[in-house]
This record gives sequence, C-alpha cells and structure tokens, in this order.
Amino acid sequence: MFGKRSAVILFAVALSSVVLLTQLMDRNVPGKNAPASGNGANLPADPDISRQTDAPRKLKVIVSMSPDEFFTLQKMNQVFERQHAEITVTLENITDRNVYARMKESAAAGLADIFLLDNAWVSEFAALGLLAPEPEAVAAGNTDSRPFDQLLAQVKWNGFSWGIPKEAELYVLIWSKKAFSDNRIGQPPQTPAELLQVNQKFAEANGAFSGIYVNPADPYAFLTLAWYMRAQSAEDSGAQAAAEAAGELGPLASLYFPDGKAAGILKNYYPGTNDFDPWELLASGEMPMMVGKASDYLRHLSDATALQPFNAAKDKEGDSAPVLTGKSYVVSAYTDDAQTAFSWIYEAVSAQYEEAALQEAQILPALQHVFGEHSRLYGGILPGLRQAIASGVALAGNPDLPAKLAATEQAAAAFYAGGSPWPQLAEEFDRLWQAQAERQKPQPAGNSAEN
Repeated sequence: MFGKRSAVILFAVALSSVVLLTQLMDRNVPGKNAPASGNGANLPADPDISRQTDAPRKLKVIVSMSPDEFFTLQKMNQVFERQHAEITVTLENITDRNVYARMKESAAAGLADIFLLDNAWVSEFAALGLLAPEPEAVAAGNTDSRPFDQLLAQVKWNGFSWGIPKEAELYVLIWSKKAFSDNRIGQPPQTPAELLQVNQKFAEANGAFSGIYVNPADPYAFLTLAWYMRAQSAEDSGAQAAAEAAGELGPLASLYFPDGKAAGILKNYYPGTNDFDPWELLASGEMPMMVGKASDYLRHLSDATALQPFNAAKDKEGDSAPVLTGKSYVVSAYTDDAQTAFSWIYEAVSAQYEEAALQEAQILPALQHVFGEHSRLYGGILPGLRQAIASGVALAGNPDLPAKLAATEQAAAAFYAGGSPWPQLAEEFDRLWQAQAERQKPQPAGNSAEN
C-alpha cells in the first residue's frame, strides 16, 4: 500500500515538473509571445494610450541612424515623454556597420520593444516569430497621412502588416557637371540607350574605363543599374560582351565593357583605400557618374553635381528598375506593452517628425504629402523625387530577401575586386534574381503624385 502511494506521489511530482519546465521553455522561444496565427488577437485594439492606466511604463527603442537624425529623434522623444509623464522611453543607436546582425540578435533576445529595420529585413524577422503584427484597429488610428503604397507592401507578409514605414530611399543617377562639361556632353542621359552613348564617350576619353561607379557594398545600387539597363536589349546595344554574357546581366555588360573587352572594369573607382571619397571625385570631374541614394545626394548637395532619377525606363515586361526601399518601425513579439509601443511609433512617423528629419538630417519621408509641403527645399528637387518614388518599384518582402541581398553584395564585390570573372557574376545574378515575382510592381490606386 505504501509503495503504491509513494509511486503515485512521485509520478505527480514528475508530471508537475515537466509542465513547469515546458512553460519556462516556451517563454524563451522566439515568437511564443506573438500571436500564433499572426492575427494580432492578443494585442490591444484601442490605439489611444490616454485611456490606459497612469501606472509607470517603460519602452526601449533600438535604431540605427546618423548622429543628426538621432538628435532629431531624441527631441521628438522628449516631447513624447513630456506629454506622457508615466512613460519612460530609452533610445539606443547602433552605429557599427553590421547593423543587420546586431538587430537580429537583439530582436531574438527581446532586448527592446521597438526596432527600426530596413524594409528588406521585416519579413524575415516576422517569419522567425520575432515581431508582433500591426492590429487593424491600431492601423486605423494612424490617419495623419498615408505612406507610399510600395513601402506599405514591402512590410507585408503572410497576409499581415509587420512594420510602419518611416522613411523612403530612392536610388538615382548622380552626375558630375564638370565631367560632362569637359567632354562636351550637354545633359544627363534620360534613357538606358543614352546612358550607353554617354558612357561610350567617357570610355573613349579614359581608356575604356566605365564612366559610372557603383558601390560594391550596396546591392541595391547594383540591382538598380542592372535592371535599368535591361530595358535596353542586347541586340540594340551592339556590344560583343552583352551577347556573350548570361541572362539578365547581358545588357549591363555592354555598359561595363564599352569596347567589348573585359578590361579596366571600374578599377579606377574601386574603394580600396580609407580615403576614397566618390563625392570629391564627382566634384573634381574624375568620376563622371555614380549610382547612389537620393538622401546621400541631399547631404552632399553642391553646384558640382546633379541628380537624375532612373525609373523612367521600362523593360519588356513593363517593370522599371527596383530603385525604392526604406526603413520601418516594428514591434517586438516580446513586448509587454504593444499598445504603448504602437502609439510611440505613430508619434515617430508623424508628419511633424518626418518634416524635421527631412530638414535636419536629409531623410526622405515615407509620407507622401510632406514632399509637397516643402517643395522649395534642396533647390526644388523634392517634387521630382516624390514623383519618382510614386512610380518606382520595391523588391517584394520575402523572408529570404536579406540572404539574397547579401549574396548579391558578395558576388559583386568579388567581381569588382578582380576575384571572379564576369560570367560567374552573371550566373550568380540569374540564380538569385531571375524570377519576375521577386519584384513588387507599384500599386496605382491612391499613390499618384497628386495625392
């Protein structure tokens, strides 16, 4: 009798231990605190934090910004804390180059309530169970303005929205006025065919060197130029290398090898030293053209350079170059106060803050109407940038997008450095990007330049 009772007691204790251990383990599995079906059912529906209790609350926000933009964010946060005395918000700014790895580690460990992510990373973080989806009721409370549709589409995955767009980024052609003047070229190229012609003139003047620089550490810049040039068929270009190159990079080969020979490819523009400064080379006329970010152009605004959007060209499928990306705020799946987190985000992406970031840190806003209200800033180029963004294309948000961008960066860098031949780069490019579904076409509804 005693033996049976002891066995029952021991079994009950063991069973309780297993249940407790399972609960503790579940608390430490990424995404366990997030909605299982991604429907936001465990998140508060009311975005008005004024209806919550006055009990002290804390938030932590991790971002990666320039010092100027972070200073602007700090000022916004001080206003938020004054308006909500019961809420304390801690800001952390990651400034090292490996931002992606740092953000992923921090999100997996639940080190913050809010993160600022590149749009390309959002779907992967969501698929890993690290993010809380944006509840429809909270989204409905954000009526200040509407971001560009492409940015909204880029942070959607599996039927739900996982980020709130904060900024846009547009890849453009930046050209040297001195280089064009010295070579008697009157205006920048407006089409891929004209870009080929202009590049040929610079090649003839500089010994077959390509006249356009692409940062090998920026895969978006390389993709922009590659898909832009695809609108000019290899048959029309007449370049020998274009006919020999594989797949989608064929038209780009005619730009890189204007004499049909694999010689001199960008070696004069490769950033092999710490003092490499493309903006100085553009200003002096040593570098004729560069594919770069519109925001960087605003930060280096001068009379020596000018800007030309890429996305006027269309390929045979009607797609333009994938020149558009951005950053968005996301809420951690580990947060204990999603309602307050979303409320802080909507303050951070308000028109007032985006206007301040545009003026003080040259950050292109995600909100469409901010461009029109500041049309005279930066020499009056903002309306043109708004139109280019509204008609641009963004890469579709997929969980494998960060890995594909990283692979593109590695392949392009190896080619620029002379470590791999052109056919190898072309083969890798086709493997990564050949599918048309990888690109997100712009949504025309509610996204015109007149909105």
